[in-house]
Amino acid sequence: MNRKELAELIKLEYKNIFPNSYCKVSKGCLGDSYAITCYLGNSETWSNKISQNDQLRHTYWIHEPMDNDGKYIIECDGIGLMINPTNKYLAMSRLKISYRKKKNTPEKLIASMQKHFENIHEVVYNNIDNIYHVYELKDVLQLQ
Repeated sequence: MNRKELAELIKLEYKNIFPNSYCKVSKGCLGDSYAITCYLGNSETWSNKISQNDQLRHTYWIHEPMDNDGKYIIECDGIGLMINPTNKYLAMSRLKISYRKKKNTPEKLIASMQKHFENIHEVVYNNIDNIYHVYELKDVLQLQ
C-alpha cells in the first residue's frame, strides 16, 4: 500500500465518523508526502466560504521514514475545537485535542486513526453546546 492509498483509507475512516463533514487528500508540496485535511463542517457552513474558518480544521501528514522499513509516519499540525470564548476579550477559545505522532504499518495506522477519530467525535459531542457558532453546523452534525 502506498501513501496515497493509505491517505484515502484514512479519509474514509474520517467520513465514517463524520459523514456530512468535508475531508480532502492532497499531495504535499515537498517530497512524497500526502496531506489529509479534515473539517467539521463543509463549504456551506464556513463563514464567508473560507475553509480556515471551520471550527475543527486540521491536517495530517503521511510520509515514509528514511529507514524504509515498510512503516509510515502520520503527524498532525495541531487539533483544536473552536468553542465560545472563555475570556470576554476573545472572539473564541480553543479546546485542544491530543494527538501523538504515529509510526506503524498501514493496517495498524488505520486502526489507530479510527480510534483517534472516535475520540474527536466524543470531544465534539461532549462540547456540542459550547462550539463556536454551532448553529452553522446544525445540518452537518444532524442536530435538532
